Amino acid sequence: MSLANILNILLAFQMRIMALDFDGTIVDCRKRQTLLAASLCKAVSLQIDNDRFWVEKRRGASTELALRQQGLDKIAAQKLAKLWIEQCENDVWLRIDRVFDGAKTALQCLREVNCEVHLITARARADALHRQLCWLSIRDFFQAVHVVPPQGANIHKAEVLRQIRSDVYVGDTESDFVASRVAGVPFLAVCCGQRSLPFLRKNTSLDIKAIKKNLLTAVKGILDEKP
Repeated sequence: MSLANILNILLAFQMRIMALDFDGTIVDCRKRQTLLAASLCKAVSLQIDNDRFWVEKRRGASTELALRQQGLDKIAAQKLAKLWIEQCENDVWLRIDRVFDGAKTALQCLREVNCEVHLITARARADALHRQLCWLSIRDFFQAVHVVPPQGANIHKAEVLRQIRSDVYVGDTESDFVASRVAGVPFLAVCCGQRSLPFLRKNTSLDIKAIKKNLLTAVKGILDEKP
């Protein structure tokens, strides 16, 4: 489905329904992820390049692989990656996340046109997510918050997309793309988060017009288009 068709469908609905991913789409989690990795490495007298770690993650590497690519042996990388996963949703680290520039403006724009916005995110700790939404002062923008298990996230997200009958889904990873395809829901990607533009172009069948710089760009593209 072309971007023009997506926009026409959205604008045809009096009450539009949009689903949004969270990490990498609405909030910038780069600092949280890189500082946690560096902290865990430092605790065992190892040092990593934070920028390189993030570049590798945006290229599609797992946390373990991103650590191994900086010279850590397999056993050390596996142990630290496990600790990273266990700690990355702790409140102390979640407090580091910040809403992307323009994301609140995008959410406000959707509210002004009576768009029903649903948040769909893969998290192990729903309670921590709800606290984070309050810290960031964005909980009231969402009609509902749907938390799915990280394991098999794309299938779980697809189920939610079908249940809420979303007209479009905006996310930042190939997993989000797969979820939209499984659910039969049009997808827009943003390349400001967990995956880079080159990675998204290589690992999805998205047209370049369906990959946006950030959430505000994606929303403006929808709202400015006329059927």
